[in-house]
Amino acid sequence: MLVRYDHTDDGIVSAEIALIRLCDLLHSPLKSMHEMDGDMLMSDYQTLLSAEWRIDLIKRSLYKGGEEE
Repeated sequence: MLVRYDHTDDGIVSAEIALIRLCDLLHSPLKSMHEMDGDMLMSDYQTLLSAEWRIDLIKRSLYKGGEEE
């Protein structure tokens, strides 16, 4: 199934690719938070907000049955 990952020309990808991209996006800020006992850098905060936005796009794509390329 294709989902919308972002609003770029290449923003419609398979659900599997979207999940891999989300994991890659979330890995660094979550690791930093763990290492700093819950504190976070502003850049990590921005990355988490970007991930939240992308998760919402993917969820909306799934609810409507996917995207057409």
